[in-house]
Amino acid sequence: MSLNQSKFREIVFHFLFARPESTDEVELLCNSLMHFHKTTKKNVMEAFTQYEKILEKVDNIDQAIQKTSKEYDADRITRAERVAIELCAYEMLFDPEIPEKVAIAESIRLAKKYGSKEGAGYVNAIMDALYSAREHKS
Repeated sequence: MSLNQSKFREIVFHFLFARPESTDEVELLCNSLMHFHKTTKKNVMEAFTQYEKILEKVDNIDQAIQKTSKEYDADRITRAERVAIELCAYEMLFDPEIPEKVAIAESIRLAKKYGSKEGAGYVNAIMDALYSAREHKS
């Protein structure tokens, strides 16, 4: 069974939020996500692979966010909103198959669903700033 991109992104989001460290934690989370999202182990493991790719780039993502968010206080956002930014900033910066506007829209959707309304505005501002910074480089 193939997942749509939004559901796949949500599974990756859950991995990023939980940040499992041991094999047991990964296995437990995989089982939970299969049940929660009503999907196959194959789909969850593909999301786990994407999660690992994002973790490899988290430092780069954090640097890009810090460069563009000087007027925003990162301490005021929830973990869920931070994870939405990390996930979708990865897509914007490192995944050429995802249109940048889709990454922005998805970051806002995830922030609204798992964070707060105010936080979604912050996420939008950060993602727009990242987008604008990329536009000026081109």
